[in-house]
This record gives sequence, C-alpha cells and structure tokens, in this order.
Amino acid sequence: EIMECEAARLESSEQALAGAVKQLREQAVALDGETDSDFKVAEKLDAAQKQFAAFIESACDYESATYTTGTLAGVSYITCKEALISQRLSDINKSLAQ
Repeated sequence: EIMECEAARLESSEQALAGAVKQLREQAVALDGETDSDFKVAEKLDAAQKQFAAFIESACDYESATYTTGTLAGVSYITCKEALISQRLSDINKSLAQ
C-alpha cells in the first residue's frame, strides 16, 4: 500500500514536471527565434533534461542499493525519484516566473 501511494505521488510529480518543461521549452524556442546566436537555449534545455534523467537513475539506484532486500528498496527508489523531480520542478517553476 505504501508503494502504491508513493508511485501515485511520483506519477503526479512526473506529469507536473513534463508540463513545466514543455512551457519552459516553448519559451526557449521563442528566445532562440529572437536571437541570431549559435547558442540555442532549447537544445541546452533538452540536453539538461536528458542529463537530469540519467542523474535521477544513478542517484536513486545508489540510494536504494542499501535496501537490496525487502520492500524498502522499491519505496526508497520511488521516494528518491519523487524528491529529485519535485526539486527540479521547483527550479523550473522559478525560471518560468522570471
């Protein structure tokens, strides 16, 4: 039951992050269209999101590794992902507010 609750929280956070990233990407594409720079903000955002996804996997694999037996491994992994995604969402929302 704990696993189901944590999984639902994670799914909600993932959906919120996806929506925020979509908004931020739209802003980045618009900014790219306004400048003649070779520095493309949207490409940098895409790269950052890919690196963030890889970081989440590595960090949460590490964190849950201490619970290799039992149900705490799964809960630890999901809780870790939700916490990191929530932090990323907070950071992106700050960027959107600027």
